[in-house]
Amino acid sequence: FRFTGVVRSAGHRTVRIVAFAGRDAEATQTLEALTQLGCSWEGSDVPCLFSVDVPHDVRYAAVLALVNAAAAAGHVDFEEACIRPGD
Repeated sequence: FRFTGVVRSAGHRTVRIVAFAGRDAEATQTLEALTQLGCSWEGSDVPCLFSVDVPHDVRYAAVLALVNAAAAAGHVDFEEACIRPGD
């Protein structure tokens, strides 16, 4: 399999989160809050790494505010893995 490009964008964004203490109470709280915003997430084979899907109809600014607050508190760090132009 070789990726050659995106045929049509569905408008979703992806944010990756690393939880420094694994899936502890703070990480769980962050993931639950993201779910309440309308996001979905999945874990990986690395217990502290999560991928968050942000659908096109979820306010991205609210997602960023939430993960920035968790990062500022020292519980997580994150990267914007796939964003739409204009975000």
